[in-house]
Amino acid sequence: MNSDAAQQGIRNRLDEAFRALGCVPRAWRFGASTVEWQGKTFPVRVDTLASQIPIEISDAEPDELVFAISGVLGIPVPDRLLADFECVRPWLRPRVVTRERLKGPDRTMCRRDAFGPLIKSATVGLGPRAGFVTTRMLDRWPVEFEDVLLIAQENLKRTLDPDMLAEIDGGPGLMALVSDLIPGSSASLSIESVLPEGGTSAVFSVPSMETLLLLPVDAHATVDHLAMLIQTTLSMYAESHDPILDQLFWHRNGSVELIRVLSSDEGDAWRAHIETTPTVQELLRALGEVDPDLMS
Repeated sequence: MNSDAAQQGIRNRLDEAFRALGCVPRAWRFGASTVEWQGKTFPVRVDTLASQIPIEISDAEPDELVFAISGVLGIPVPDRLLADFECVRPWLRPRVVTRERLKGPDRTMCRRDAFGPLIKSATVGLGPRAGFVTTRMLDRWPVEFEDVLLIAQENLKRTLDPDMLAEIDGGPGLMALVSDLIPGSSASLSIESVLPEGGTSAVFSVPSMETLLLLPVDAHATVDHLAMLIQTTLSMYAESHDPILDQLFWHRNGSVELIRVLSSDEGDAWRAHIETTPTVQELLRALGEVDPDLMS
C-alpha cells in the first residue's frame, strides 16, 4: 500500500469514529479537518491525534477510536458502547478532582475520598475531557464502583513509569509529569509507579489538572528543593485555567499526608510557609533541616 493510500485509510477510519460519536466530519486537507458536534466545531489533525491516543490509528477498530478520541474532544461515548462493560474496561482511568466539580455538570459522577480535600473518580476514555463514570453507567455494569476504581488504577499503572518525569528547568531534583495520554494530576493516585527506582518517599503537589510536581525524598533532596516546590506549586496554581490545589502532600509508607501551605499575595510575589506539625518536623529532618522556622 502506498503512502497516499495509507493516509487515506487513516482518514477514513477517523471519519468513521467521528460519525460514531455523532459528529459530522468535513473534508481533510493536508492532514487537517474540522468536525461538528451539536453546533460546536473541533479542529483536528492526524498527527496531533496520533500523539494523544495510545493506539495506532491505522490498526484500530472504529469503536476503539471512539473511546480514544472522545476524551480528547470532550464528546460523550455513545450509550451502545457504554452498555458493554468489557468494551469499557480497557478505557477506564482514575481522576483526582476537587469537590467544586460536584457543583456543576459533573455532579453525577461516582466518587470516593482521595487525599486531603480531594476526591477520586474514574473516567471512560483518555484525555482531559473524558466523561466521568456515573451511577447511570454503573447500574448497567456487573461490578461495583470500588471494582471500577481498582481496574482504572491498574490501567493507569500500565501507562506510567519514571521516564515520564522531567526535571524542571532551574530546579535540579524537582520533577514534573505532564502527559498527552493522561491528565498529569492523575499520576498522584499512583505515585509509586513514577518514583525513581528504589524510591519510597516523595513530596508532591497537583496544582493543575495537567500537572504533577514531585520531589523524591532521598539523599539528594534538601529544604531548598522543598521551598522551590512550594513556589512552583503556588505559581502554577495561580496561572492555571484548570487549577486543583495549592497544597503539598507527603507520600510515604504507602500513605499520603497533607503538608499545609499558608500563603499570602504581597503584590509582586507570594510569601509562603508550611504549617509546623509533627509530620512537617519529620519531613524537615528527612531533608536535613532541624529548624522549621527556616521554611517561613
